[in-house]
Amino acid sequence: IDVANMLTGATPVANGGTGIASGTSGQFLKFTGSTTLASAAGGGINQFDVWGLSSTNTVSSGEQTLTGWGRLTSRSRGTEGSAMTESSGVFTFPVTGKYLIMGNFYFDGYSSTHYRGIQLKNNNNQVLQVSYSHGEGSNPSWHHGCVSLNTILDVTDTTHDNCKVKFMPNSGGATTWSGSSDDGQATMLFIKLADT
Repeated sequence: IDVANMLTGATPVANGGTGIASGTSGQFLKFTGSTTLASAAGGGINQFDVWGLSSTNTVSSGEQTLTGWGRLTSRSRGTEGSAMTESSGVFTFPVTGKYLIMGNFYFDGYSSTHYRGIQLKNNNNQVLQVSYSHGEGSNPSWHHGCVSLNTILDVTDTTHDNCKVKFMPNSGGATTWSGSSDDGQATMLFIKLADT
């Protein structure tokens, strides 16, 4: 049957669907704004990674890049997609995209350490996010606390220093940033939310 020459206008859809079979596994069909259906990547989050500070970092004062990171995959912690990479405390993203970065950090500080905080910077030393806590400045001699930070980073080029990140404590005196291989005393989550 020569359907093309027998019908004008929109072709009606029969009961049971169109029977279209295109795209690949894990994709769906989407409407492009015209009469064309196109395959697209499957919905939902498909890229996330969890890292923890494996060893304690002690900062006498001022700034220092936290080092000694490792991926956290034990105790039912899951990852999805390609892994982040880290070198000397600098994190590189595996693929481009818009990422949610979330972190929690536990510290011990002397009573004379009146402030301590974490700065999230790119590899050009530009501040992306900061989080600070204030010390009491009195006995006991050690004060415990935690700081958290979160932000969105649009990673347009995985090789560019503006799209790499590092975590830098900044304190007014001696502060110990706690680390452990498994229990997440300092933990970072990198979640890709969307394409760039």
